Amino acid sequence: MIPFFTDNDVDNKVGDILMAAGHQVTRLRDVMLDNSPDPVVAAACRAAGMVLVTHNIKHFRKIVKDHEVTRSETDRLCRVELACQQYDAVNRIKDALGVIEFEWARLGEEKHALRIYIGDNIIRLHR
Repeated sequence: MIPFFTDNDVDNKVGDILMAAGHQVTRLRDVMLDNSPDPVVAAACRAAGMVLVTHNIKHFRKIVKDHEVTRSETDRLCRVELACQQYDAVNRIKDALGVIEFEWARLGEEKHALRIYIGDNIIRLHR
């Protein structure tokens, strides 16, 4: 089971697909204010060991970079970056779920910063 955290810009149906596959899903809109700052969302995901699912790729990449510079350590924020069209996110998550599950299992107990980029036509792993 993977603990996912869906950002406010992620359709509820994406979370439904993840839950149907047996994963835990926490939706930002259920536990935080809709306008919660991205650094707060990132910190919550890090602290809880959750995999952030977001369309907001540029902001979270900057947050990770800033974290690494100020703390002099590799940021361990695990995330699925949805670079696909929002209307196609459900289908792209379905396509990528096996890869996401494999990569999560491969990490074992030592959860490094898993980052999976899902575009309209590609799935890219960053280890």
